[in-house]
Amino acid sequence: MDKRILEAKKLCIKPLIYDYLHRREKPLCIRIFHGDATVLDSRLQGCQAVTMVEFIEHLVPSDLEKVVERVFGDLGPHLIVMTTPNADFNILFPNFTGFRHWDHKFEWSRKEFQRWCEDICDKYLYSVSYDGVGTPPESSAHVGHCSQAAIFTRTQQARSAHPAGTPCYTLIAQCDYPYKENKSTVEDRLALEVQYHIRQLTLNAELDEDEGHSVIAVEKLFSFRPIKNICDIDKLRSYLRSCYTLSDDGKNVFVPHDDSEGDLDRSWGEEQGGDSHDVVTVLKETEETWD
Repeated sequence: MDKRILEAKKLCIKPLIYDYLHRREKPLCIRIFHGDATVLDSRLQGCQAVTMVEFIEHLVPSDLEKVVERVFGDLGPHLIVMTTPNADFNILFPNFTGFRHWDHKFEWSRKEFQRWCEDICDKYLYSVSYDGVGTPPESSAHVGHCSQAAIFTRTQQARSAHPAGTPCYTLIAQCDYPYKENKSTVEDRLALEVQYHIRQLTLNAELDEDEGHSVIAVEKLFSFRPIKNICDIDKLRSYLRSCYTLSDDGKNVFVPHDDSEGDLDRSWGEEQGGDSHDVVTVLKETEETWD
C-alpha cells in the first residue's frame, strides 16, 4: 500500500547487462502495481500463479478474509505459494517478546497456520503441502523453519473465474525484457531442416539411386529429431509432396541429384542476402584463417 516504497524500488525490475547478452527464449514483461489487495484488478485475470510472501500477517482478520476470497475464489490460479513467520521458532530469538515486526497483526504456530490452510482447501478445492525457509539448529529441529510455507495447488480442472471488475490499480512501472525473436515460421524451419538432412544423406551415400534420383524413406527423414520436433509425419509428407515427388504409397521421396546438392546452399545464400558463391567464399576465407 505504500506507494513511496514502490516508486523508490521500481528500478529493481530493469534488465541487467547480462539480460541483453544472454537473451531469454520467451518474452517477459514485469509490471509493478499500487493498489488494495482486497479489491481485484481486471488485469490480473487469467494468471496461473500467485505468491504471498511474508504478507498475510500484515492484514487484519477482515482484510485477510477478503484477500483469500479474491485470490482463491475470484482469481483461482493453478498455484499459490504463501509464507508467514513460524511462531514456534520465536523461542530461539534471545530476549524476544511480542512479534517480529511492529506491523504484524498476528504470528501463527505451525498448527494454527496449517489448520487455516486446510479450511481454505476445503472451501476452494485446493490441495496443500508444507515447507519452510530458515533451518533451525539441529538441537532445535522440533520448532520447524523460521518461516513456514504453504504450497497450494488447484485440484480441479481450469474453471471460469469470477469477473474481476475494472482496472483499479495504479501502474507504477513496466519493463519488457530482451528476448530472442524468431521471426521464421514453422514452414520455413521445416524447409531448412528437410533440405539440410537430405543433403547430409546424399553426401554420406546413404540413399538408393533410381534413374537420376535419390530415393529417401520418409520414415528416415522423420527419424531426425529436429524434424520430429517441428511436425508430425503427416505434415512432413504434405510438405514433401508440395516440393518433391512421392512414391504412390507415400513411403519414399524422390530427390533429383541437383536439388539435393544445391537447395540448402541457395536457401542459405538468400537468407544472408547473397548467393551460394558468397557462402563458399566465406568458408574458404575461414579455413585460411584457421590454417
